[in-house]
Amino acid sequence: MCAKKPFLGAHKSTLRYDECHVCSRLPARDKRMSATQSLHQPLITLSLIAAMAQNGVIGRNNQLPWHLPADLKHFKALTWGKPVLMGRRTFESIGKPLPGRTTIVVTRDQDFTATGVEKAHSVSAALALATDSAVAQQCQEIMLAGGASLYQAMLPLSDRMYITQLHTDIAGDAYFPTVDWSQWQVVEREDCSQTASCDIAYSFIVYERRP
Repeated sequence: MCAKKPFLGAHKSTLRYDECHVCSRLPARDKRMSATQSLHQPLITLSLIAAMAQNGVIGRNNQLPWHLPADLKHFKALTWGKPVLMGRRTFESIGKPLPGRTTIVVTRDQDFTATGVEKAHSVSAALALATDSAVAQQCQEIMLAGGASLYQAMLPLSDRMYITQLHTDIAGDAYFPTVDWSQWQVVEREDCSQTASCDIAYSFIVYERRP
């Protein structure tokens, strides 16, 4: 059973792609491209989506170390119709492109190929692909689905986080990056208790970066 808690005074963190944190980290050529694109592009938010245990674990042996059907449905609902960025190992753990979404794999492997996905060899190239896809699909959000190294690299660029917080410690070998929580505020929270089909209590939490 889940209980949703409203939060007031949420900061809406949708920004133009050229105005967000990305641009301060792009090379000069990419900054100029972003400035040109801003004349035509809608507001687009870069959002991180992850499930993690109480001790920060997000994976073990390149798999989720828990089975939480409600979170899989939650992930699908939040990412449907949007470009989804992920690292190569995360893509390999899924094993196929995500239906109904543009799957963009970020990898340094120049020889990487996979049917039905787009690939990028840098964060800036991935964001450019995702922005083009978002504009084409008329959506206002780019989703970042991991894994750990990509979360680490792109957390400073993100303005929203969708976190499924499991209220237990779980053993694993991949961890969510350290977050300065003073920079973030909770704008929505839904607490879900243990059930007969799931022995883990968890919460769906939406964070937005403070202005």
